[in-house]
Amino acid sequence: MNKAYLTLLVVVSACGAPQQAPSETSATPAPTTPATATATATATAAPAPTTTEKDATPPPQKTDADLFDMTGNVCDGTPVDTTAKGVGKVKTGALQVNGRIAPDDIKKVGEHNRARIVGCNTGVSGRVAVHLGIDSNGKVLLSKVELDETTPKGSNVAACIARSFCDLAFPKPTSGVTTAIYPVELSKK
Repeated sequence: MNKAYLTLLVVVSACGAPQQAPSETSATPAPTTPATATATATATAAPAPTTTEKDATPPPQKTDADLFDMTGNVCDGTPVDTTAKGVGKVKTGALQVNGRIAPDDIKKVGEHNRARIVGCNTGVSGRVAVHLGIDSNGKVLLSKVELDETTPKGSNVAACIARSFCDLAFPKPTSGVTTAIYPVELSKK
């Protein structure tokens, strides 16, 4: 290798220009300055991975249904028989409401659909407490029977009454969800 080329290579390297390997191999490596050594190390080092808020997976959104214990829910998409003719009498007891729908509004919807409840009574006596979970749009997500010693045994009356609430629409709560216990007193004619 000629001396002029080697000198030119050393001068260019000292100025910070990118180094090119000579076409001929040389026993003497081209010298580097601290500035070019740092620049070369920085350019070739892989950047450290960072996690930003965009990269982080957000937690799953909670839905209104997540707020209810869905165990025993009869709102499973089964159509409600609105033509059944029951026997016996039905009376609504005092409602228990927790949420932002007025008890009178819940009672009005239940009374408006009273024929559905009456249609479930096969002539048995007892009490059926229907636990309702109403979402933030007024839709019933949960309807189940709270069993006690007065619930009619051995019949589908209680489940039928609970199912009769599944596709009802209640007024939208002013905020959040609403739970209610809708007691129904059944008696023989």
